[in-house]
Amino acid sequence: MTRQGYPLVVDGQLMGFAKGVVAEGRFAFLSGVTGTGPGMGEQAESVWNTIKERVEALGGRVENVVQRMTFVTSVEEWRAQGQARQRAWLEANCPSLIENPPAGTLIGCSALAQPEYKVEIQVVVALD
Repeated sequence: MTRQGYPLVVDGQLMGFAKGVVAEGRFAFLSGVTGTGPGMGEQAESVWNTIKERVEALGGRVENVVQRMTFVTSVEEWRAQGQARQRAWLEANCPSLIENPPAGTLIGCSALAQPEYKVEIQVVVALD
C-alpha cells in the first residue's frame, strides 16, 4: 500500500487537510461514526477512539486514512471545541495524520441521526 498526500497551504499556512491523496491497494469505507459525551469536544475524541477500533478490526491503521468527512451541527462549536480535541487525539495517537493529513471536508448540518449527536466522522482508509 502506498499513500501520498498533497498538502494544502493557504497564505503560507498548512491546512489540516490535504488537497488530495493518491493511494493504491485495497480500501475500507467506514460508515459515519458518532461519539458520546455532552459536548462536541468529548464527542470528537470518542469518535476517533471508535474509528481507531473499527479500522484496526478491518485490518487497517489509522495513519492510512486517505479521506475524512466531518459532519457537525455547529461549525462554530467545532472550531471552538471539536477541532482542538481532534488535534489532541491525533497528536497522541496518530501524529502522521497531522504531518500528512488526509483529504477532508467539513460540513455543517442542522441535525444528525439522533438529537444528542453533535459530530459524525466518516473515513476511507487504505489497507496494507
